Amino acid sequence: LGVSFLNEIVASYGAISPAKILDLLNERILQSINQEGSKMVLRDGMDISLVMIAKDSGFGLFAGAYNNIYIMKKGAEIPDLIEIKADRRPIGLYGHYQKLFSEKHFNFNTGDVIYLLSDGYTDQFGGANQKKFMKKRWREFLFKIVDYPLRIQKLLLHEKFLAWKGENEQLDDILVIGVEL
Repeated sequence: LGVSFLNEIVASYGAISPAKILDLLNERILQSINQEGSKMVLRDGMDISLVMIAKDSGFGLFAGAYNNIYIMKKGAEIPDLIEIKADRRPIGLYGHYQKLFSEKHFNFNTGDVIYLLSDGYTDQFGGANQKKFMKKRWREFLFKIVDYPLRIQKLLLHEKFLAWKGENEQLDDILVIGVEL
């Protein structure tokens, strides 16, 4: 449903801001599943990150529903990882809390890498103590693999995940997108 609405919004409105796309998506999802008038409070929804990149100007816009964006700045002698926080709410009704999604601006240089991911990677239980992988471990691992090409990073991320998960069942969908700018 979300993908269909996203395609419809982009086709109808063109290149509008990521926050506006999320606002429109939220409206369509709410109308579609008729949550607004329900007496039952649903506490589930869709997490999403949207990024708009102006590659020639080194400027980007980000809006997210729970899913943050990570920007690995590689131009300096020591790489730096910037985490831009998403809004702490999903697409869809979450109690009576409904406000517009916020938009964050960022600058980048050629060679920087942006990472978008679902929470499936960081929420996976495993390791020696059967704990979640967590965002801190995710960030630390990015620094270990930053100098590799993205195709190798993909393999290393997959191997790390499998080693962490071990014999545990995979809990959630996993999506990691890395884009070199």
